Amino acid sequence: MPHPHYTTFEASDGALLTFKSSLPIENPDPSFIPTSPILTFTGPTGTTTSGTVPTGTTDTNTTETGSGNTSGTAAGTPAANRLRSASKASVIAEEGPNYSRLILLLHGFSGSSEYFDRNFDELAKNHWVVAWDMRGHGKSGLRKKKRKPRAGMMDDDDAEEEEEEGKEVEENQDARERDAGKRDEGTEGQNKAAGAKQGKPPGHNSPKKKEKYDTYTGGYHVARLAVDLKNMLDFIKTSRLGPDNNNNNNNSGSQPNPKPPLEIVAIGCSIGAAILWTYIELFTDTDFSGLIFVDQAPLQDRSPFGSCSDGDDGVWDATKSHKGCYDERTMLAAQAAWNLPPSQRHATHLALVDECLGYRYEPLPTDTDDISEQERKRDEDFFTRISAQCPSGEWLARLIADHTRYDHREACEGITCPVLVMGGKRSGCFSLEGMEEVVKRARKGGNEKAQVSWYESGHWLFWEEADKFNGEVLEFVRRCWSE
Repeated sequence: MPHPHYTTFEASDGALLTFKSSLPIENPDPSFIPTSPILTFTGPTGTTTSGTVPTGTTDTNTTETGSGNTSGTAAGTPAANRLRSASKASVIAEEGPNYSRLILLLHGFSGSSEYFDRNFDELAKNHWVVAWDMRGHGKSGLRKKKRKPRAGMMDDDDAEEEEEEGKEVEENQDARERDAGKRDEGTEGQNKAAGAKQGKPPGHNSPKKKEKYDTYTGGYHVARLAVDLKNMLDFIKTSRLGPDNNNNNNNSGSQPNPKPPLEIVAIGCSIGAAILWTYIELFTDTDFSGLIFVDQAPLQDRSPFGSCSDGDDGVWDATKSHKGCYDERTMLAAQAAWNLPPSQRHATHLALVDECLGYRYEPLPTDTDDISEQERKRDEDFFTRISAQCPSGEWLARLIADHTRYDHREACEGITCPVLVMGGKRSGCFSLEGMEEVVKRARKGGNEKAQVSWYESGHWLFWEEADKFNGEVLEFVRRCWSE
């Protein structure tokens, strides 16, 4: 398998976010500047990049003809927009990975794209796969590009830094002028040698500023993470390669081939599912061909407002809520555990492992689980190491408060694409009844393409039963992209 490619982009608030892709992002759009998308409930946002609709999105103010939409669905509705995209993408060859169809993996709380180490390569054999590190996690961390102060507001250090950068630009400009006057290889060699004496590598002709990063403390809301996801999808749509493989190398004089519509099946695990539900609430589900939600109920807290099948007297109680973090008291306890100093947080990370691996949360006879002590230790070290990569326990603690109170049940009623809910029978986080509410809500909204699949493992079922997970994902995307 090819080595995954890591790409960093700038979110609309300046945060630097990283994702890994099974296909290279070799043709980035240098004009891409993410904006805070305009909220809509009737179709794609049409968020603009440098005054144009991002490639791969549909402007709801544009009427498309010849799209093959014969279903009788009104133009401009979520279903109609998705049908138009699917009909146009059907001409794309399905053999092997390509830039028209994407499997998107969203990890859970205190995780990273490494969570999918047992899934990424298998799914990427014949599909384009992207797994992000959400802000506050993994390679994304809490990085933000340092902004230059406004004119008249520089301190001495800033002024000195800018002066040094100006000198470097001037020196490199002189070098470029010298290179332009070269007449033979001897002169070129002398210039290279002179550059080496100055501490510059041969061919060093362009300004190279040191990257400067800052850190930030905000953004610990599920809605912010949903906007990050929107920013990432806009970036991917403009940065992926087009059908001519490299639009920058089109020397024929003709216009480059347009990029095909991007069909996405997104898989949200734990808080990753909550991000997708929030995305749907803000932007609808028209960016997605299908959605998989892994071991997450649409509300973690207990609530006096019941499920759609309980009637007016029903409540959202312990049979459906999160098993350990479900009210103000338990949420404060979780915050305290995650907000410990890094040197004291290992016990918190270890408790997460015990909660999320089914063979640790609800052990079965040894001959049934068949997990050696060495494998148990490897799993423990793997997941605690990933949690320890998160740069701020306080940031995670603040995210917990927003995540556990967020009620996504009504948002699930707005899902129109195929839905698959996966749940672990030995999950230390949620009951099957709570997770099944997603399917009930989707069907209440008129979606008959919602189903469940139960696993014999825990919250991290994609790790414990990777072969089953990979197989069901591949079958689900096949159905989503063939309908």
